[in-house]
Amino acid sequence: MDSTKIINALLLICMLCILTAAPILGCGYCGKHAPKPSHKPGKKPGRGGKGPIALPPIVKPPITLPPIVKPPVTLPPIKPPVEVPPIFYDDDL
Repeated sequence: MDSTKIINALLLICMLCILTAAPILGCGYCGKHAPKPSHKPGKKPGRGGKGPIALPPIVKPPITLPPIVKPPVTLPPIKPPVEVPPIFYDDDL
């Protein structure tokens, strides 16, 4: 094997190891978030004393289904049985 192929294979293995270890080790900075300011249980700012907004009810039109109609069943005409004359063999005569 050429030395370049060996070096490329080792670099690929190293990159895979680094990519799999990075989320496990972590940097510590990403997991910490700034605390949110707490709200006082008094008036809410920007409301002006108004009550909650009431949404109008959603009215759906009625769904009318078409009637279920069974297709007519057509049967083939019944033919009378065909009589076959008996077959006589030379031994029967």
